[in-house]
Amino acid sequence: MVHLAGLGLLLTGCGGGSDEGNVYTLDGVRVKATVDKRGSYDIEVTGVDCELTVASDNRVGRLLITGISNRVVVREGVTLDLIDFAGNSNRVEVPKGLKVRVVDAGSGNRVTER
Repeated sequence: MVHLAGLGLLLTGCGGGSDEGNVYTLDGVRVKATVDKRGSYDIEVTGVDCELTVASDNRVGRLLITGISNRVVVREGVTLDLIDFAGNSNRVEVPKGLKVRVVDAGSGNRVTER
């Protein structure tokens, strides 16, 4: 495991995350990461069988998932405007009662409350 200081990211697997200004991208195969950033930002998940956790009290505008079989866990206190599925068989877990707009151009994607 590698901890990237200052970005609040924890990564394992083949691939990784990159932080380009206001966009955090997770790419690779079976990568696990946690993102914890200040300010408003977007997330793109382009990998396969990856797991991303969005830490509490983060502000995410758009969560775009173009990959396959990814899991995104959104912690309590996160503000999330849009989940945009373009890939297949992806899952996003959100706190119970979180209101978020969902666009699904892929197949087999789901949002579940926990």
